[in-house]
Formats: sequence, C-alpha cells, structure tokens
Amino acid sequence: MKNPVERATAFALVAAGFGAGVAQVLLLRELLVIAYGNELSMGVLLACWLLAGALGSLIARRLRELARPYGGAAMRMIRLAVLPAPALVLSLAFARAVPLLLSTLPEFCTRIVGEGSGLTEFVIAHIALRPGEMLGLGQMLTVALLAALLPAALDGAQFVVGCDLYARARGREEGVGAVYALDAIGHLLGGVLLGWAVAIAFNPFTMAVLVGAVNLVAATVLAGAAFGLSGRPRTAVYAGIVIATLLSAYAAQDLHRASLRWRWQHQELLANIESIYGNIAITRQKPDGIYLYQNGLYTGASPPLQGTVDEFVHFALLQHPAPKRILLIGGGILGSLAEILKYNPESVYYLELDGAVLRIADRWIAPDDLRALDDPRVHARQGDGRRFVKRGRQRDAADSGFDAVLVSLPDPATAQLNRFYTREWFEEVRGVLAPGGILAWQAPGAEAYFSPALLALDKCLYETARGVFPNLVTMPGERAVVVCSIEEGDLTEDWMELEQRLHARGIEAQYFEALLPNMLDPIKLANVQESIEQAAAQPINRDLRPIGFFLDQAHWLTQFHPESAPLLKRAQSIGLRQILGPVVAATLLLLCLAWVGPVRAFFVPLSVAATGFISMALEVALLFAFQAIYGYVYHKVGVIIGAFMVGLAAGAILTGHWLEGKGFRRVNAGLALVQGFGAALAAVLGLALPAFWGQSGAWLQSPTAAVLLFPLVTALVGLGVGVQFPLASAAWAGASHQARAAAGLYAADLIGASVGALATGALLAPVLGIPGTCAVAAGLGGGMAILLAVRAGLSQGS
Repeated sequence: MKNPVERATAFALVAAGFGAGVAQVLLLRELLVIAYGNELSMGVLLACWLLAGALGSLIARRLRELARPYGGAAMRMIRLAVLPAPALVLSLAFARAVPLLLSTLPEFCTRIVGEGSGLTEFVIAHIALRPGEMLGLGQMLTVALLAALLPAALDGAQFVVGCDLYARARGREEGVGAVYALDAIGHLLGGVLLGWAVAIAFNPFTMAVLVGAVNLVAATVLAGAAFGLSGRPRTAVYAGIVIATLLSAYAAQDLHRASLRWRWQHQELLANIESIYGNIAITRQKPDGIYLYQNGLYTGASPPLQGTVDEFVHFALLQHPAPKRILLIGGGILGSLAEILKYNPESVYYLELDGAVLRIADRWIAPDDLRALDDPRVHARQGDGRRFVKRGRQRDAADSGFDAVLVSLPDPATAQLNRFYTREWFEEVRGVLAPGGILAWQAPGAEAYFSPALLALDKCLYETARGVFPNLVTMPGERAVVVCSIEEGDLTEDWMELEQRLHARGIEAQYFEALLPNMLDPIKLANVQESIEQAAAQPINRDLRPIGFFLDQAHWLTQFHPESAPLLKRAQSIGLRQILGPVVAATLLLLCLAWVGPVRAFFVPLSVAATGFISMALEVALLFAFQAIYGYVYHKVGVIIGAFMVGLAAGAILTGHWLEGKGFRRVNAGLALVQGFGAALAAVLGLALPAFWGQSGAWLQSPTAAVLLFPLVTALVGLGVGVQFPLASAAWAGASHQARAAAGLYAADLIGASVGALATGALLAPVLGIPGTCAVAAGLGGGMAILLAVRAGLSQGS
C-alpha cells in the first residue's frame, strides 16, 4: 500500500467494521435481556442486522456518484464516519426503552385514536407487552429490526462507499477481496477481541462513544490523505475529538443509569451487573429481600417466596431414605441450600454457571441463605453443572457418587437451559448417581387444565426422562416437581407417607406439609397422569435436536396468542422432504432455463445468497452444538465467531491475489468448486457430529476441542464465504467492474445470511436438529454447485 489514500481508506474500513462489531455485541446483549435470555433473539437480531445492512448497501449503491478520483467518494466516507456513535446511542436507548414502550402502547393508542378502535385492539393483541408475557417472534422481529436499523444500514453503506473509494485509490477494480477482508478484520476486533471483553468494563453508551472516536480518527486520517489536511488544522481536529469523546463519555454515564430505570420501571433496581455470561439485575422485594434476574429471566428471591423452594426440595429429598451426598445446580442462594441442610447431609456440591451470582451473596441475600452458603458442608463453586456431571466424579467427591442431584433451574425456555432436559443429560446424571440415587427437576405444569402446547412440552420432557429413568413420580403444580430413579425404591406420591417421613426425620416445613393433601390428591394425580399419558407422542429431546426448546417457546407463545397454535403445530411437523423437495424442483427448473443468458447471469447473485444462508445455518448449528457441550458462555462462543471472521478475511485476501490475471472461464469454474466445497463441508459436518457425540466422542467434549475443533470448522465455513465473494464479483460483472458488482452481491449475501440465521435458530435447528440443518445446507449448496458448473461450461462454450 504505497498510496496514502489507499492506506487511509483501509484504516477507515477497519474502523467501520470495528464499530459494527461492537454494535452487534452490545445490541445482542440488550435484546437477550429483553427476550428473557431466549437465544432465538440473537438469531433474530443477526437476521435483522443483515437485512438492514443489505438495505444500507443498496441505498449507497443507488447514490453512488462518479466524482473526481478521490473527492466525491472520500467525502462520502468521511461524512458516514461521523454517524456510528449517534446511531448506536439511539439504538441502545431504544433497546433499553422497549419494555416501557411496549407496556404503555395500549394507553397511548387509547388516547390518540380512542378505546375500542381497530388500531387499539390490534396493538393490544399483537404488539403490546402484557405483564408476564415473553416477546413473541413478531415482537422480537419488530424490536430487533428497529434496534439494528441505523447502525447496520450505516455499516452496509460504509462498505459500499469504502469499496468504491478503495478501487479509485488503487486505480483498478480488483480490490473487492481486500475490502471484504478489511471489513471482516474490523468486525473481528470489535466483536470478539474487544466487544466481548470490554463490554463488561464499560457501559454500552460509553462503548458507543469510543466507537465514534475511532471512526472520527479514521475520518481525519482519510481527510489528511485525500484533501491535504495536515499541520495545525489536523492537530486541532484531533484535540476536538478527544474533548468531545471525554464530554460524551461523561454524559453517557447519566444516560446509562436513566435507561436502566426505563427497563425496570415498575421495580426498584438495586444493582445491574454485567459479566462474561450475561446480565444480572437485582431488584428490591417488599417489604425486604431481593429479586434476582439473569438475562432478564426471573431466577428467584431471597428470602424465597413462600412455597417456591419448599415444594421442590422436600418432595425430592423425602424420596430418598438418607441423602448424604447431594449435587445442587442453581438456586442455592435463593433458599434451596437452607432447606437442603435440614436433611443433615454430609456434603452438598452447589454450582452456579455465573460466578457473579455467588459474589453478590454477601451484600444482597437474606441471613438464612448466607449462613447456608457459609456452612462447611457446602462446596459452592462457579461452573457449568452439565460439564461438572459430564466429567464424572470429582477428585474431592466421594467415590460412591451422589445420593441426589437437584436441578433448580427454570424451564427449558432457552437453548442453554434445554441442555438440562435432554436424553444425553439424563444419561450423564445416571452415571454419577449412587445406588438408589434420585434426580429431581421441575417442569411447566398445571393443576387442572393442560393446553395442547403444554401437554406436548410435558409429554416430550417426561418421555425423554423415562427413557433413562423408568421410575418417575411427580407433584403437580404451576411448576411440577419430577423425581426419577433407576430403581423404584422409596419413590411415592402418597401424601400421608411423605408426611410421616417428614415427621420421622424431624424436619420443620409447615408450608410444604400444609400443601401435601391438596397437591397430591389422588384424583388430581390421576387426572394429570391421564392427560399426559393420552397426549400425542412427541420426539425425544436431544442435544442435537433441542425440540424441548421449541415446544417451550410454543407453550409460552400460545398462552398469549392462541391463534398461533395451528401454525406452530405445522412448523413442528416440517421434515427434510418438505424443505429439500422444493430445493430440488427449483434446481431442475433453473437447469432447464440455463441456456437463457439473463437467467444464467442470475446464478451468481443467487449463489452468493445461498452461501450466505449456508454459512449462517452452519454457524448457528455449530453454536448449538458447542453450547450443548460447554454451556452458553460468551467468551467461549466468541472464539467461534472470531474464527469465522478470520476464515472470511483469509479467504478474501487469498482470492483477491489469485484473481489477478485470471480469465472469465477460470473464475466461473472456481466459483462452482467453492460452492461444492461448502456443500461437502455441510454434509461432512452433519454426519460427523452424531458419530462423535456421546461417550464415544469424549475428545469432542474436552477443552481441547473447544479451542481447536469448533473454531477450525467455523474458520473453514468463513473461508468458503471469503473465497466466494471476490470470485462472484468477478464472475458476475467481469474484473473491470468488481466494485460496482460488489454492492449488489453484498446485499444478496446479507439477505441470504439473514434468512439463514432466522430460519436456523427458530425452526431448522430445534425441529430438524443439527444434522438435519446440515443436510438442508448441503442440499442447497449442492444444487447451486450444479447450476454454477453448468454456467461455467456454457461460458467456456460461448
């Protein structure tokens, strides 16, 4: 890079990518909290980000000016560099205000258009957020699109304008691969190396200010190179940037505190803690005590609300004659430990995924819970309960295993929580239980009426557990307590027998004892069991097919939107044939039309869109698989995302060099080979993951695989995308017009990727499973490879 404008443009492109990467991370975290930890929100935001980026790139392409060599394009790039900070601040403020906005919409509409109007009824039914309601897919899409619109569209516009300027600076059009790589490097720096780590050191609004400062510095460097800005004027600009950054960062603190009050407008927020695992909020419980929320999802209270802990702990431990060694996963500081210690165990191993939960104990939790946590028999530690069990008996645990494993976690409302309700999880727990040991967990329930969606969810979870633990007893309720064991042993649903055991052990649990006759009424038990037994059969919940996550989402959605039940039922019934059939038919139709010139030319943007879909489908599939093994940990998942960007940048750079001097025919042939490589990678991944899963794939579950295998495969996915983009640019419009072609292809790439992210996270991964998702990607990629090969052959013959 000898041309100073070329160097300055490269810096501006990296700065733009950096800002986009940071914005993605910050908005992902904000939307995750709004959506109560539902990881679908991440796929939705990513899809909306890509769509908005495509819109920005298309607008920038429309407004593209044929100006003098540097002036017009450079000035547009400089103007765009002023906008990242304001755009991100507005997006973050909107995300923080979403709960307040959605809850007050009915009142607002009533004042504007009147009560009972069609608009008001529509808003109440489909947009407004009612107390206790989780964001539905439609609400999630609306919120994500509005939140991502400004920063994502700006990122797309910066890419197109930067591509134009970079080509002008080089004096030739072959720089598309380098531009793609520079943007990817910026995303890598912002989204992984800084975004995941620094986001917990600075509040989001301060991060937005820092993003703006980086882009302003890049704009100043570009102005110096393109227009000769130097000396004192340049120094004055830098001084102004520093002063503006410091003042804005100070104001950002106040905006951060004010926006948190918008999110928790009906509660007194005591603390808001950001960690590498997510967000923790502590609010006050009247007249004393606290509520704990993790990623917006209610976890519990200290002191515990009456009945929320008693039912679970006592119904579970009374099923075992003498539980001496107990494993507790979650909920310990919120009442569970204090109740467990009433059984006088020898040791209790208590695990929390987020260590920040344990660190807040001294300041916030009730004295009884704090005393239980400090008890010498309690071994509290930060760690993923799934991995703890998977590693088997620990060196400091007894060789005889655990008498009881208690999983005090919420329903499988997220993919991370679903890991504790799969067939593989139950098999792993069985391996660490002592003879006669029990496993206790909770399921969504009802005392009388079961909706069809709730029945489907409970049927799935119960049958998944019963496949490993043939003996199972339940205590019905809003959250049913389920206790299962390999041996029938002392398991009972007889309330009088449980009352006798309670008295015999001298345990004081007045509230639980008062509930027993009602909760374990024989008629109620028979009705609940009959409802579940007669429900339609459901698939087994598996790590590689997390259908429990999908069914839980359907259950909550149909509670507030019953009209969505038929659509969700049809979605669950979708199979590979229903998806691959249309793909095959479309491929055959396009093959028949391949001799028509405009149709054949359309194969190139279509292949770019398909590759975008495939890459996001595989990336989401790998994230689901990674999560099933290691848990939903931000800094580790960031490694996978970073690997994708590294592969993308490497592919774009290498292909950019290879393209120099290559003819049209070789470019088309190379494009077909790359598409075939993507299809083959998807097929191999779909076959390899099930083959290496479980006990035979112990290495797959090791920390070595976390830092080697998963990032390597994701880097290969990114490599394919990075190689294809410059090839497609050259194949579509010819090497002399790559910069113009890049804008349209970039939009096609983003649109395809957005559809892939949304479809995979919401439907393909949970319903078809990860192998099924890979099969869809392989089928789509294989069809496009055939079309591109035909195009290459016809190009050679022309």
